[in-house]
Amino acid sequence: MSLLALNPQERRVLEELIVPSVLTNEVRRAQALLWLDQGDSPQTVAERLHVSRQTVYNWATRFKNRRGALDVPARLVDEKRSGRPGIYPPIIDPLIRAVLGHAPLEFGYEAQKWTPTLLLRYLRHVHHLAVCRASVGLALKRLSQAN
Repeated sequence: MSLLALNPQERRVLEELIVPSVLTNEVRRAQALLWLDQGDSPQTVAERLHVSRQTVYNWATRFKNRRGALDVPARLVDEKRSGRPGIYPPIIDPLIRAVLGHAPLEFGYEAQKWTPTLLLRYLRHVHHLAVCRASVGLALKRLSQAN
């Protein structure tokens, strides 16, 4: 018998909180590589991390190809990508900066600290901005580097 039985709504909210909100890309890649090393199949790892099987193969291949050139943490970091600059930084950075100094409880959220998923929800509900989790994560990274 299970210790806990979640209803579908509870399950959905919990999954939103952990996939991939609290896990940085580097942590997710590290976990994937550890699971692969333990013998788990790429398909199983992909399902656990909610990514495609091809993504798991890409992570493993890139990690192996960087052996000898970079240390282990550097082999997990995202590569620089070309492309046009995002349109949201000037919009969302000040909005996120303004709430980070306050507890989510002050805004009616039942949480002790801000997470990317919670900030995403805040931007959607309060400011009616439909941004993706990646935009919020990049904003947090920019704001942390500015401090």
